[in-house]
Amino acid sequence: MPTITDVDLGLPEGWVGWRTGAAAEAEEVVRALGAPDVVTRARTQAVRELDAILAAEGRFGGAVWVPDPTDGPWGQLTVTLYAPAPGEAVTPQDLAARLARPRREPGSRVFDYSVAVGEAEVGPMVVQVEVRGEAGDGVITSSVAQTIFPVGGDELVRVVYTTGRPAVFERLAQESLTIGAWLTVEREG
Repeated sequence: MPTITDVDLGLPEGWVGWRTGAAAEAEEVVRALGAPDVVTRARTQAVRELDAILAAEGRFGGAVWVPDPTDGPWGQLTVTLYAPAPGEAVTPQDLAARLARPRREPGSRVFDYSVAVGEAEVGPMVVQVEVRGEAGDGVITSSVAQTIFPVGGDELVRVVYTTGRPAVFERLAQESLTIGAWLTVEREG
């Protein structure tokens, strides 16, 4: 069975993306955006922090969302490739059933949660939306996760979009639809 060797998100304007370990290139792109120094520093720091998380968690790549030239990042995304265990067949409907309820996390509260099965250009997908608040610091994190089942292979692509800015969540959700529609994969083997 062919293996996914690359994922192209076709990121729209306002996103700076990179493969894990290539944060230096993303930092150059961030500096070239020409934002005020304090904004550039915040964006560069966000790239470094996200790349450290990507590397520590074995993720494929990520991106920061910087739609406002005068502001720091509004959100981010991570890309992960998953291969089911040998002999394990996972369907979008199976995954949606497994994700039907939000995971429990002590000290947090889920304000909104939904799961749906849909279609991306490259195959079926499961979309998971969650708005969660942390009890201790009151931070609300909103996320959209797309688990995509590219036709022609067993591997899955999971793209998770997150923001800590509730006011931009609807816009982030729209961005996720655009990116999910443009996503392509390359395979080898």
